Amino acid sequence: MASAIVSITGNVAGRRRRLATFSQGTVFGEMALLDGKPRAAGIQATGPIEVYELSYEAFTELSKQHPSLAVKIQAALGRILGSRLRGANALILELDS
Repeated sequence: MASAIVSITGNVAGRRRRLATFSQGTVFGEMALLDGKPRAAGIQATGPIEVYELSYEAFTELSKQHPSLAVKIQAALGRILGSRLRGANALILELDS
């Protein structure tokens, strides 16, 4: 499969803006997986991509049947979210200066 650029878009000040661009192997939608709420942004790919989905409901069931696996997934998502939050904080500080 050829590589494609995947961009996350969201409403910023009432306008659609590119919020991030992801490459192969990137996880997205992790907050929706953890809290069960709808995604706050949309995804757009420049070409064909392969996506694997783990819905909130499926993750809840997985947590019941394989709790140790669910903990590993949550830990990995925590690391991803922490990294993204640090990046967002750095950007906010840069924009604030």
